[in-house]
Amino acid sequence: MKTIPRKRIAAINRSAWNEVAADWEKRVNTSIKPSYWKNGRTTLYPFEPKLLGPVRGRSLLHLMCGAGEDSVSWAKLGARVTGIDGAEKRLEFAGKRAEGSGVPIKFIRADTMRLPFKPSSFDRAFAGRGITCWIPDMGRWAREIARILRPGGKFLLVDGHPLTGIFDLEKNRRLFAHYDYFMNRPEKMGGWWFKTGNPHPREKVEVTWRICDIINSFQAAGMALEFMDELPMNPGKKGVAGYDRPLWKGRIPHSIVLLWKNLRKRKP
Repeated sequence: MKTIPRKRIAAINRSAWNEVAADWEKRVNTSIKPSYWKNGRTTLYPFEPKLLGPVRGRSLLHLMCGAGEDSVSWAKLGARVTGIDGAEKRLEFAGKRAEGSGVPIKFIRADTMRLPFKPSSFDRAFAGRGITCWIPDMGRWAREIARILRPGGKFLLVDGHPLTGIFDLEKNRRLFAHYDYFMNRPEKMGGWWFKTGNPHPREKVEVTWRICDIINSFQAAGMALEFMDELPMNPGKKGVAGYDRPLWKGRIPHSIVLLWKNLRKRKP
């Protein structure tokens, strides 16, 4: 793997996600069609709406929304959803998904390090399903989220646990540390887990953030941690993510859940 400057990460990953967008939609058992949401179905875990609280009539920013599956689910609960993502081709699928589902969602292509919103624009924010590995600067990301949230606003992060990117399994099913947990420099790599033969030549960049990096960054940004959990299940959904590693269950956590409240006061 190659080290890459952080200032180039967003542009590299934008190209990589645009290239893979169409194939990502074709993954086996992972393409969620608008009919999925009929009769109250959702792509959200039951604990997610419970933690974030009532969203009906509230403004909600879905960070790194991808193809909009969870955006639609929040909108179905009555939230006024805005979804942002770095890859415009992913957002094309998100727009079609929302339109077919009959919910009004505004999708914007934007760099998550420079959110195109005025301070205190949203009541709630949500990010889930493979998020922090794409963040080049955790401190800046936390400050941006705190900036666009209203005082008392809440942000829910549900993501893969950083340990799942560190460990691997030997043939005898023994876990071993394949990567260094403390080496959080950006790494350039190729290929996608759902494709063989590397049909997408554009490389992507990932960063492994420690739990303390995330917590310290949001606290420094003026956010208070209201709830934290580590779960044995993966952060994706059946039919959405697909990167579960069942042999690991019960041995290391698959997911991390962090609920933040914005303590910053509105400027006079």
